[in-house]
Amino acid sequence: MRPMAELHNIKINVHVEENTSSLYGPEDVFTHIFNNIISNAVKFSLPNEEIHVNISKNEDEMFITVKDRGIGIPPEDLPHITSRFFRGTNATEMEIPGSGIGLYIIKSIVEELGGKLNIQSQVNEGTTISISIPQNQTT
Repeated sequence: MRPMAELHNIKINVHVEENTSSLYGPEDVFTHIFNNIISNAVKFSLPNEEIHVNISKNEDEMFITVKDRGIGIPPEDLPHITSRFFRGTNATEMEIPGSGIGLYIIKSIVEELGGKLNIQSQVNEGTTISISIPQNQTT
């Protein structure tokens, strides 16, 4: 995602806590999760901003948090933002490309892994996506 971010002078800061030397789960699933939520953060961020990615875990769960300072999601759209093909009204008005399927897929994947997806957002302030995934699985 860095090349896409660099086009808009957006810096991606990644912090991986020391106790996160291994994550349990299919690599392609984690790749899909990271690619989607980070590309969304880049796509909806304003030029010259920063995106913060934090990865941590404890004995039971892995936590992924991606925070941007982008256009945000209108409060009336937030309950629907993980619905299939739903796009925020401001994203549609600003003609930001997308299908509205990404967060639906991510939510489905996270729930299939027994995890939770939480989205907090304010218009013109940014969005924070938090994911927790149980780590008691064996792969």
